[in-house]
Amino acid sequence: MTLPTPSTLLLGIAVESTIWGGYAILFLFALVFCYRRRVDERPPQAVLVMSALLFVACATHLICGLDAIWAATDVGVQAITGSPGDTVVPFCNTLGLLILVYRCWLLWDKQTWVVFPAGAAALLGFALTTHFTYVPSDPDGVLNTILFMFGHTLLLYSNLSTAPLIAAGLDRLSHRISLIDKERASLLSTLAVLIECGLVQLITQAVYFLFVLLDHPLKYVIGGAAVQIYGFTAVLGILRTLGHTKLTNMGSEAMEEGRDEEVDQALMRAFFMEGMSL
Repeated sequence: MTLPTPSTLLLGIAVESTIWGGYAILFLFALVFCYRRRVDERPPQAVLVMSALLFVACATHLICGLDAIWAATDVGVQAITGSPGDTVVPFCNTLGLLILVYRCWLLWDKQTWVVFPAGAAALLGFALTTHFTYVPSDPDGVLNTILFMFGHTLLLYSNLSTAPLIAAGLDRLSHRISLIDKERASLLSTLAVLIECGLVQLITQAVYFLFVLLDHPLKYVIGGAAVQIYGFTAVLGILRTLGHTKLTNMGSEAMEEGRDEEVDQALMRAFFMEGMSL
């Protein structure tokens, strides 16, 4: 295993802190944006909790990087973080994937069987890429390395399987309810946002996995950047999908009076509020 040099650590922290700065601004802006909306127009509470937890995890990884630099540049100081920084990378990756899985779960009317393979792959991949599955009877580390690589493969599979489910769920919804041109354009725009965020996270995963597989020294730089990108895309998804949630909420009254068009409007609004404000 290639150990990071002080110059590599400095480069990594410079890249990571730059991305984190933009991420922090977007995160605060998203909080203000959500707070200024009515309660029924805010993202689901689970999404807000996961997004906040992801932000804390990304900040923790940045602190671990600063601590590692301090220990590497001062011979009289020992790092106090140890391996938590390495654990935070797959944790942030998994949390970002679970947000995508949650989107799918809402899109498919909360049918667990649809998203179970992707969700299980994300959780198992997290376990395999951390020390939770360490095999002490493997002195050469061959089995542990295989499990580690298999864990990264599962994380990639989770992302690859989730994106088509999101697209299929949106297509299913668009055919189930009638939409006017403006609403259909908004639906397509939301689809583009989610696929875009998923692809950015997938590319980041693949690049980081490649550098880890090659045991390249720059994997520490890529890992730090990847952590912040996972959080960045999650917040970007919140902001960009919240911009498409201005449909009228007349669901209960329309349902009682049997007005089909207003029922469709209410269904569409519920979809954006609960399914796409992630």
